[in-house]
Amino acid sequence: MYAKWTPINYTVTFNSNGGTAVANQTVSYNSNATAPAAPTRTGYTFGGWYSNTGLTTSFAFTTPITGNTTLYAKWTLNSYTVTFNSNGGSTVSNQTVSHNNTATAPANPTKTGYTFGGWYTNAALSTAFTFTTAITGNTTLYAKWTLNNYTVTFNSNGGSAVASQTVSYNNTATRLPIDEDGRIRSEVGIRTRLYRQRLPSLRRLQETQRYMRSGI
Repeated sequence: MYAKWTPINYTVTFNSNGGTAVANQTVSYNSNATAPAAPTRTGYTFGGWYSNTGLTTSFAFTTPITGNTTLYAKWTLNSYTVTFNSNGGSTVSNQTVSHNNTATAPANPTKTGYTFGGWYTNAALSTAFTFTTAITGNTTLYAKWTLNNYTVTFNSNGGSAVASQTVSYNNTATRLPIDEDGRIRSEVGIRTRLYRQRLPSLRRLQETQRYMRSGI
């Protein structure tokens, strides 16, 4: 008479802790479970299987199974880099933001002769970015700039009026008509008036400038 023995089978259960489902395994006593494909979870990186809910004891798949076993997935929340491309303006530091959190609006950059127009999600500057938007991946934001315009005003000191000019930053105002003697020529009706005082050459515009003339 010979005794016959049948190995006891145990169930290895995989608790993916919010990740994709992993099928249970049936494992004979003192045999090993097979490491499954890693589960996935949006915004997290898989950190292995653990034998306790506190995730303090990692599980090795060379461990013999001697009873029903539950394994728990460990996850690490992803962090992403938000990069600020100031498009020629002052430097803005990058930010590290956890998945599904929001970036912090930085102080506005500056650029000489331009006005800052906000941050955009694309280099073409067609989609504005709001800082209530959850960050779900590495992100680059682009600064938008508008060229400043300045007013050049002419004070004729009692002479006929001369229209002011609007000039963009770093451009030049339009030269007033001057005759061969260096006098300003101004057409008024059918008469031509000449002004004796010569104008200094117009300088490249940096801020609003005023030019004065004396008329007779």
